[in-house]
Amino acid sequence: MLRHIAFFLIILLLNIIQISFINLTDSVARLNILILFLVFLVFYFEEIPLLWWSLITGAVGELFSPYPFGMITVIIIVTAIALMFLFNNFLTNRSLYTFLLLSIAGTVIYNLLLLIVSYLFYLFNTSNLHLLDGRELWIGLLWQTIINGFAALIIFFATRLITNKFQKLFLDLKGK
Repeated sequence: MLRHIAFFLIILLLNIIQISFINLTDSVARLNILILFLVFLVFYFEEIPLLWWSLITGAVGELFSPYPFGMITVIIIVTAIALMFLFNNFLTNRSLYTFLLLSIAGTVIYNLLLLIVSYLFYLFNTSNLHLLDGRELWIGLLWQTIINGFAALIIFFATRLITNKFQKLFLDLKGK
């Protein structure tokens, strides 16, 4: 029970940190901590607990979201399912490269789903969402992918250095 409370508090803290990045400089504001957290969950949990924690992450994210209620939750759950599919079928080991590729894939999938759903809401005139033009959108996605990739590297190595528990989880980088 204590573990579940700790995870909920971590999710709440990550959402608050994510929201606080919005007002920072453009490059720092593009960091998406929630996607990196999802990748970490894919490495750590099985399918069913991953979906529950994704649901909780999305529901807490809805508290701070300017989008229509439920949009972020659905996008986070679909992104988690896509990441789990990629991890189980294509990127089966727990290496640095897998963590990095899942972080990049998660960033792209999340943003494309957000774009598609935003355009659908805009198309049916059900929400006052601000749509980006093509150039701004793709440059922003490129920067967010690069920044999330670097953050994934930092998280991977920090996790390996800080805890011994996760060293068993990740494959040894030296190939032992």
